Amino acid sequence: MSHYLDIAEVHIAKQISMRSEAFFHAMTSHDALMDQLTDVIKCVCDLRERIHVIEEVLVTGPMKILRLKRRQKNLKEIYKKLKLISTVHQTQPTIQKLLNTSDFVGALDMIYTTQDVLAQELSGIHSFRHLGSQLAEMEKVIGKMMVNDFVRYITADLNRPHTELLVMEEEKLIAIVFGMLRQNHFRFVQTFKEECFTTIEATVKQTVIEVVSQSDDFDLESNTGNLAEQLRSLSFYKWMEMFQLIMKNLHFLLERIQALYQVMDDTLEVAAGYIANISTDENFQRCHTLHLMETEVMISEQDYLKIKPNLKDVLCSVCDHAHDCCAKLLSAKAKDSSLDKLTMPEFFSLAKSIEEFQQKSEDISGKQSTALRLALQSQVSRFVMRFHEERKVKLNLILENEQWKQADVPMEFQELVNDIISSGCITSIKKNTNENHREPQPYLIVNGENFAVCGTALMLFKMIIEYCQCAEELPMLAPDLANRLVELLKAFNSRTCQLVLGAGALQLVGLKTITTKHLALTSRCLHLIVYFIPYVKNHFQSKIPVKQQKLDKQFDQVSKIYLEHIREISHKLESIISDMFETQLRKWEVKAPVPSPSFNAISKQLTKVHEFVHNVLSPEELNNIFLRVNNSFKSKLRDHLARLQVNNDGGPQHGTLALSGQHAFNELTSDRMEEIGIVPQANIFAKLSLTSKKKRLVTQELTFYIQNLKKLQVPCDFNMNDLWQSR
Repeated sequence: MSHYLDIAEVHIAKQISMRSEAFFHAMTSHDALMDQLTDVIKCVCDLRERIHVIEEVLVTGPMKILRLKRRQKNLKEIYKKLKLISTVHQTQPTIQKLLNTSDFVGALDMIYTTQDVLAQELSGIHSFRHLGSQLAEMEKVIGKMMVNDFVRYITADLNRPHTELLVMEEEKLIAIVFGMLRQNHFRFVQTFKEECFTTIEATVKQTVIEVVSQSDDFDLESNTGNLAEQLRSLSFYKWMEMFQLIMKNLHFLLERIQALYQVMDDTLEVAAGYIANISTDENFQRCHTLHLMETEVMISEQDYLKIKPNLKDVLCSVCDHAHDCCAKLLSAKAKDSSLDKLTMPEFFSLAKSIEEFQQKSEDISGKQSTALRLALQSQVSRFVMRFHEERKVKLNLILENEQWKQADVPMEFQELVNDIISSGCITSIKKNTNENHREPQPYLIVNGENFAVCGTALMLFKMIIEYCQCAEELPMLAPDLANRLVELLKAFNSRTCQLVLGAGALQLVGLKTITTKHLALTSRCLHLIVYFIPYVKNHFQSKIPVKQQKLDKQFDQVSKIYLEHIREISHKLESIISDMFETQLRKWEVKAPVPSPSFNAISKQLTKVHEFVHNVLSPEELNNIFLRVNNSFKSKLRDHLARLQVNNDGGPQHGTLALSGQHAFNELTSDRMEEIGIVPQANIFAKLSLTSKKKRLVTQELTFYIQNLKKLQVPCDFNMNDLWQSR
């Protein structure tokens, strides 16, 4: 070991000796380095002194300012937080105050805002760990409170006396509706509908009970029947008074419901952000309140589009329900068939009251309610049927007892016709207190033309006016009445034809025969009805919608049937006179004296016929008949002249022919005359003389006939050459 140690020392010495130069250089550099280090330390000390000076002057003061600024900010944040905590702590008392003033929107907004604050800014605050659940429970309580307040408000408002304003305390209703919209509680629409239904039913029942209990024939103790039975015990006038009172009360109630609807609708518009849509003309105070309450949009567009039609549907449903209640009352009264026995004024009064109520309801809801209209339509059908059957039976009875004599025309009919002609439209028959002092007139003057009519025609004309007046009073009856009137007119025409042309009146009323005067009077009555058919048609067309009009063909067909009947009567008159011509001309012989008994009889019969009909038929119709009768006479006279072999030869106008014939006979031999079948000359001229004499007799007869026609002042155009057959 000593040996190895020595070896190591030798090697170390060897190494040191080998690097002695470097070793000595390092020792030398160490001294220099120490000197430099001393300088550096001195410089560092100087620098640190300067940095301390800078820190004292430039850093310590500003850093203190920054720390103070940050601390100030932190303190402010803490103050705000404490203030917010204080505000949240006062939430429940504030909500209670808002609820006391019915500011449901403010209370709900307070709850929602507080819940947001607790969730975001005050999360983790131990003292508020139960406040969130308390606010949620309070929100539910407010919801129930609003529903109860809404029901109480609607009930109180709808049941107020009718003399008060339509809407009470609008601000309260607006606040409640805003609150429910803010809470997305949209069931208030259905609640409003249900309360309206209940109030309508209560109003109807209360009115019925009041009227029934005040009725003189109502025994409250002994009457154990239901309300419908009690209603049927009322007289029509008492029932009608009650029915009108019910409709009046319901109309006011519907107006009040409409006012409530308008408030809620305007509130909905504001809640949806459509504040420009609310009306500014109906209620300035409400609009002013709504504008002041305008805040952020409370409901979405989707919810708005859902609530808006539902709210409008409430108004329509309420009107429908009111009509349903009235329809039930009408049906209950109709069960005992008492409404079927109403007079025309009574039924008009009932129908007009219903029509007015329907129109007012339509103005409120904007749509037609059908229940009451259908109930009325059922009664209308029965009324029209009875109305028509009564007049049909009455007309038939009058026709079966008609003597077919010209009747005097009361002045009321003349005034009615004058009004129709002057105005161009159908008017009603007016009752005049001085009617007894006005003498009737023999003719009905229509536009300057005299109409001789029988009593049945006047009654039919009055019935036509009644049908038109009924359609005027109740346009809904117009289509049915038009069809019934057409049926009545056809029945009159058919029955008249059976009685006059068919001679049915001979057995019914004991007429000995149907005279020309009966025929002429019947024709004139038909003419009167035909004259006014266009007025009747125009009247019904003005009452019936265009799409339902099928009257042109019906009334035109009636006119056609009547005119055909008139032509048949005219032909019958001509046939009677023509048969008389035939009868007398068969007895006629062309011999003296002139006029012959046959022509005397013909003239007397024509005079008698003219006397019967000239005051009945119009001058134009009379001339046309006698013109055709004259043509018939010529035709029959021509046939009888041919039968009697009276020819137009040998007369004065054929004198030359007769002389030339005589000269020719002188040149013929007797054999030749016998050969060609000619009698001797003396016989021929004897026959020519006889024919000429007959022709002169015929001419005298016809002259007598023509003079008689001229006395009657009828057409007498008579060309005697037309009587002779051409040879």
